[in-house]
Amino acid sequence: MRAALLAVLSALAFAGSAVAQQGTVTIPSVGPGGVASLPAAEELSRACTLMDVAAFTNRVHVHCAPAGAASGGGLYTRDYSPPPQPDAGIVYFAVGAAADPALADRVIALATSASQQNKQVQIFYRTSPAENPPGCLASDCRRLSGIVLIVR
Repeated sequence: MRAALLAVLSALAFAGSAVAQQGTVTIPSVGPGGVASLPAAEELSRACTLMDVAAFTNRVHVHCAPAGAASGGGLYTRDYSPPPQPDAGIVYFAVGAAADPALADRVIALATSASQQNKQVQIFYRTSPAENPPGCLASDCRRLSGIVLIVR
């Protein structure tokens, strides 16, 4: 009887240590209608067909064609509608000239090069309008954090 009790206790101790090693999984809360609510992305990116590049005393900005307006078409049916894009109305992406002068210089160089080569750029930007540089409106502008010249 004592041996059987020791066997059961050691089996329980072993099972408890196995469970402790597995850890726990946190599931995001589910909102109304059974839709999971996830935190908003702090940084996003999008392809940009440049309309213009500008340098001001307080900022440098690139102006992109509205999302979907400059897409190269594609093999879609007439009934196709692209999925909704976050920040679709955001067309200006700016860098504070005083806050990051080196990035402002690189943005001008890459955007000018892309324009001369008729290439698109990929814009990386912060989603919160609270982070906008001076002169960048919350309604149509976001702080640019990176730019990539798309070569192919």
